[in-house]
Amino acid sequence: MSRLHPYPFIYLRHGETDWNKENRLQGRTDVALNAKGIGQAEAARDALAHSGVTVIYHSPLARARRTAEIVNETLGLPMRSVDDLREASFGEMEGQITERGSGSWYEAWQSGHHTPAGAECFEAFVFRALTAINSCLQDARTRGARPLIVAHGGVYWAVRRGAGLTYEGPIANALARLHLPTDGANGLKWRIEDLSSRSEPSRSEQGALA
Repeated sequence: MSRLHPYPFIYLRHGETDWNKENRLQGRTDVALNAKGIGQAEAARDALAHSGVTVIYHSPLARARRTAEIVNETLGLPMRSVDDLREASFGEMEGQITERGSGSWYEAWQSGHHTPAGAECFEAFVFRALTAINSCLQDARTRGARPLIVAHGGVYWAVRRGAGLTYEGPIANALARLHLPTDGANGLKWRIEDLSSRSEPSRSEQGALA
């Protein structure tokens, strides 16, 4: 199993799109933020105003790129587009309203038992996404920078796997999460905290890699 490079970072999923609202799979389809998504990105901008971030890496898809641009309106930081931070390709299922529960094609895709026509297989996608995230973290470490990664719900699965955490369902739109590597008695641990300017309380969790 590939592991997440041990360097602090903040992860931010893009704001809402109409397809998010309608529960349609987006994948590589380039769907723009809706009005709510723009407002969510503006709230994330405020939450991150004093975060200490010094560089932004983002997916080239419009919903992530625009979220990064809005967050950067007050920060004025260098932005780097990273092609492999794109969402998974769902092939023929993109644009479809889909169920993600037990017995669904989506569960079969994640378990490696089925890949829709034209889609990435799940393991190849996770490997691609985690490799891209680690490349961003290694670049930031070399530069002595504090990175913000703006990408997608699917890409965050790779973060969780690399940190030794189980899948918990999609990360919320425009929710920023701080990831801090720490030394534990049994090896590397990750402390994860939600950063939000919204009314919901923040939460934290820990993942361990022996």
